[in-house]
Amino acid sequence: HIRPACTLAARIVKLDRTVNVTFFTAARFFYLAQAEISRSFVHGEDAATRLRIIALQQHEHPLISDTYEEAFGEAWTKLATKQPITCAKTGIVHGSIPVAPKQVILDLFVPRTHSFIRKEAPGVKIYTWYTFTAYSGFYLFGPESLGGRGNLFPKVEEETKTGKPFNVAATEIFCNIEGKVIRVPGLPPMYDYEYDPQVMPLPPQLVGNSLIKAHELFLKSDGVITMSPADLEPEAAVVAFRQWLTSLGKTMYFAGPLVPDDGKADAGEQTGSIAAQKIQAFLDRQLQERGRHYVLYISFGSMFFPLNPDVFAAFIEVVMEQHIPFIVSHPSPLAVFSEELKAKVERYGNGFFSSWAPQQALLRHPATGWFVTHAGLNSTLEAIHAGVPLICWPFLHDQPVNTIVLTETHRVAYELLEVRTGQGLRPIFRTGKAPTGTLDAVRAEARDVLARAFGEEGAQMRARLVALRERVNGSWAEGGASRKDMEAFVATLQ
Repeated sequence: HIRPACTLAARIVKLDRTVNVTFFTAARFFYLAQAEISRSFVHGEDAATRLRIIALQQHEHPLISDTYEEAFGEAWTKLATKQPITCAKTGIVHGSIPVAPKQVILDLFVPRTHSFIRKEAPGVKIYTWYTFTAYSGFYLFGPESLGGRGNLFPKVEEETKTGKPFNVAATEIFCNIEGKVIRVPGLPPMYDYEYDPQVMPLPPQLVGNSLIKAHELFLKSDGVITMSPADLEPEAAVVAFRQWLTSLGKTMYFAGPLVPDDGKADAGEQTGSIAAQKIQAFLDRQLQERGRHYVLYISFGSMFFPLNPDVFAAFIEVVMEQHIPFIVSHPSPLAVFSEELKAKVERYGNGFFSSWAPQQALLRHPATGWFVTHAGLNSTLEAIHAGVPLICWPFLHDQPVNTIVLTETHRVAYELLEVRTGQGLRPIFRTGKAPTGTLDAVRAEARDVLARAFGEEGAQMRARLVALRERVNGSWAEGGASRKDMEAFVATLQ
């Protein structure tokens, strides 16, 4: 969530030279946020002086937000009452500001901070920073009238009256699967269990503190800013989501894609990875030896990775069997590789494992051909921005529906079905078939998908993605949909 939020903050101060932004982040992400924001500015640019970044204390476990939320409450009191604030990472004391904040953009995943803001400044407008698409939010957080589950928070509170801990009750209710068909605007019908095609347990703290409260946060906020571009979404989803929020007296702003897009931005990102130079050399060598679009990039983001190492190993073995050069970025703590697989990759000589990679720069490199991804919205938009088609391996929630939009609405991606586990091995509504999930099936599907991706069919997908890229990237051009939405938002600050 941090990367697009950093780009959004930079674009807001660029849209209006009278606007000042204070950007709060958890201490462990401070230098990342600082580097990410700097990618949007040239040296000495005036707008950069109107955006300050302040780190707040956090719990040692990044998914436990209580410490951060308490620290925000203290910082907000100082900000609203025009007092200096000390950065928890650098110790720098930031002076008071002459005008108290008029608007707050509040991350969906720290909802308790809403009450701190309202207590000190009841007149300040609060906008929810929504890191999902409209179409994926209907079932997860939306009203029952649009195929969603409505406000689950009161149901959890009722369950706690039996003595059940709140986070336990929240997880049971949020993750409950009934096997029913879900129909929402802009998407084909799906079984509810298709929103969880992989076994991937959610931390109860995350569910109880954030996900279960998302619908209620929509109700309490003054509006919603999504990192999604309307040009990516099915029109029916955009219309329905706007109409729902309008009926509540809220405004919806589409802000995506939020990706820095020039050479300086790439150079800035590469400074954030100790492996960047090795990755660049690997890509340059592959480009020289094999040509454009031949490298397979594999990453499941910072949180996800297949829980069964044998399934991932089976896929990688097929990649090597097909003589495809590849890069695996594995920042997730769930990533586990056997010594046998490491030895095979070492002998292969055209595979590269890294605990982190400069993803945006890597995707823009001409050697990169395909992106194997969990289809999270960040990764999806970065791939589209770079013009790289996708092979989707989704895990849960918005990822499987992002995959459907990519594969069926826009036809710029493939989906791996045999890698599914748990509930994901039940029948798929749109095909009527159930994956088998065996290692032999994983290998057979991988061979089929990779052969098609690196063949004529894949070339046609790449051409469609180039056209989609022009539409999506045009969202921030003069007169583009996202630019107009954010200009309208900035106008409310006056």
